Amino acid sequence: MEPFIQNYPKTYRALLKAMIEACQYCSKPENQEEVAQLITNRSFTGARPKTGPIDQFTRPAILGEYNYGGFDSKDRTVKSEDTTIFFDFPSNLPKLPGEHSTFLWRSHSIWLMTQAARWGQIKEFPANAEELATTGWRTDLYREVAADTGIECPKEDYKVETPEVFIDQKGFDPSDPIGYLNSFEIRANRPTRIYTYSHQA
Repeated sequence: MEPFIQNYPKTYRALLKAMIEACQYCSKPENQEEVAQLITNRSFTGARPKTGPIDQFTRPAILGEYNYGGFDSKDRTVKSEDTTIFFDFPSNLPKLPGEHSTFLWRSHSIWLMTQAARWGQIKEFPANAEELATTGWRTDLYREVAADTGIECPKEDYKVETPEVFIDQKGFDPSDPIGYLNSFEIRANRPTRIYTYSHQA
């Protein structure tokens, strides 16, 4: 919260630095097995099973080991680059110089506002969206803390997201959030009508 940043600036920066360093640790391949086991604890996900390996539910998404087996119980595990992204992006995803997953893109804030408006969580897309993004997503403080730890960051605060980033293949341009929002047929204020038919003898 903004009052916390203002009242405890050193504590905020220390917490932000710790978060970045923790994400870097979790992102390293040599630490992923440990992370998969750690997050099964109740204080994190509580996904520790009663039988079998303790990381059987958390390991696949963190190490990218997905079992596409069938009813014959054969192991059809494949290794994939599509894993939980803690800091570094996998090589199959597009990224800008200095980009990592913890960077506070203000364009992501704008995108989240479009989704909140799309699904009725807010009444409408805010007219002062850019101001809200600037106030809420402190890229200036992030860059300051990242620089202290030798981490390079993107130079811009906004970026265009290409279609392949999204499952629906719709790219996002933060300069036209209303156009993006209006491009969706499925949204809270456009309910789909479902017709039921009854047959009488």
